[in-house]
Amino acid sequence: MVDRRRMIELLDGGRLFESQRLKILLDNAFPSGDNTAIADRLLKCFPCMEAILSASAAELAAAGLTDGRYVDFLICAGKCCTSGEREEHIGGAEKFCEMMKRELAGKDSEQGAFYLVSKHGKIVKSEFFTSASADFVKMDSAEIFRLFSLYDCYGIYIAHNHVYGAAYPSVNDDAMTKKLKRLAEKCGVNLFDHVIVNARGESFSYALTGRLEKL
Repeated sequence: MVDRRRMIELLDGGRLFESQRLKILLDNAFPSGDNTAIADRLLKCFPCMEAILSASAAELAAAGLTDGRYVDFLICAGKCCTSGEREEHIGGAEKFCEMMKRELAGKDSEQGAFYLVSKHGKIVKSEFFTSASADFVKMDSAEIFRLFSLYDCYGIYIAHNHVYGAAYPSVNDDAMTKKLKRLAEKCGVNLFDHVIVNARGESFSYALTGRLEKL
């Protein structure tokens, strides 16, 4: 019999190894499964539990997880864990970069995103765009000023994907980032980062590479 109260106490105290945390999650969904072996196998292929929960079905299968029930459950659990983070709070450039890799990696069409945040990183406005919709980065200056004023934000994070090629900024990417940075500064708003993600899940962060400061 699983002592769930004891498990909660251990989780709250941070006294469990990654394999134990993952096993607890799997035990509650598949109580009769060989979850210790599955947890150990997955953690040999992924660096941590969070990486497992953000993995795609193909990545899980490549790690030897062939049972579709487990694959579906882990993907569902990962989406439940990350949706709140996406909708509520951004904890700096590194967190934002990982968040955008989960959102944009493997997309077969061009997409972009922007997040307006408060001083403490709470998201006050977020929006995703596709190549078929109006692109935030092409909005005129008056519209950008209006958004900053309307949502009384402290900063902004933006991201987009490259369907083909490397996750590296183009000349147009640099020009757009520089323009937005200048517009934000006029409104007293900080451009915290611009992240680019390619189809392979590789990423480039203007903030983490120091490129943002040079624009």
